[in-house]
Amino acid sequence: MKFPDTYILEDGWEYKLTATIKPTKDAYAEYKGKVYPHVGDKNTGQTSSEQEGFYCNDKANLDYVLNDTEKSQIEYPKPVIQVTDKRMEKLPETGGQGTTWNYRIGVLLLIIAIAMMYSKRKEVE
Repeated sequence: MKFPDTYILEDGWEYKLTATIKPTKDAYAEYKGKVYPHVGDKNTGQTSSEQEGFYCNDKANLDYVLNDTEKSQIEYPKPVIQVTDKRMEKLPETGGQGTTWNYRIGVLLLIIAIAMMYSKRKEVE
């Protein structure tokens, strides 16, 4: 981010820069082992601070010039991101209505099969 040369930072204001970070295909491939290689530095956010994940950048620095003469740099802590497999999130849980209906249909088919066997047996006698 770069401000125009004529811009003056306002006293007492807080400036924030946010970005949406998406994992790479390599991160998805590496995560198949279900082990994260890194831990996020402190004060990097709720899902990153001291949490396991993948580093989402090599470094984060803020370079600035103070009073047109003094150059400075602030190094920020390294955050991590987690990989989620969307296909796994949508699987139904065991139990619940789907299982109940499968059970009911199975019992009904079993009753029909027994009834058919019984009726054929009566025909033979």
